[in-house]
Amino acid sequence: MFTHNELNLIYREFGLVTKKVTKMLESEKIGDSRKKELEVRLSITKSIYSKLAEHLEKKVIKQTVTNSSKLLVIDDYQSVRLTLNAFLKNIGFDNVDLAENAIDGLKMLRQAEQHNAPYSLVISDWEMPEMTGLELLKSVRSDSSLADMPFYLLTSYDDPDFLREATRAGVTGYMNKPISQTSIKEVLSDYLK
Repeated sequence: MFTHNELNLIYREFGLVTKKVTKMLESEKIGDSRKKELEVRLSITKSIYSKLAEHLEKKVIKQTVTNSSKLLVIDDYQSVRLTLNAFLKNIGFDNVDLAENAIDGLKMLRQAEQHNAPYSLVISDWEMPEMTGLELLKSVRSDSSLADMPFYLLTSYDDPDFLREATRAGVTGYMNKPISQTSIKEVLSDYLK
């Protein structure tokens, strides 16, 4: 089993190797045959990494989340917060709190932890003013008392670079907008058993 921090180290190391090889490929100092060899090796490495990442994600230690667990939903749009709240309650989560921005959400997470009533799972919008969901995720992962909490990002991004950045920061998973009750149930199905 791996913690989020251990998994992040694996991702970070792979990222460093990939950058180094990519720089070598961009260099004019290597010959065509060496460049071709590096391209093949990079392609194989990326394929192996993808399979490894998929396998490792399943091995990450997850905090126990049950139907009675306390969940926190963070989104700057009230309509989204209320919709998510309704969806979560409909699929069986009865204890859901709402925050209208990441700064308030971080305060709520820390206060709950201090009062020995921690949240079990966070669902946060990615794009919010003042502090983004990604910045919130990084703050959560850097706080030892919150670091292993399951953290899902709501996003309309499908850019692989954005998703890789969130993965490196320790995101548990994604929920794509527009969100539906079915998709939330599917993403959180492991916690509903």
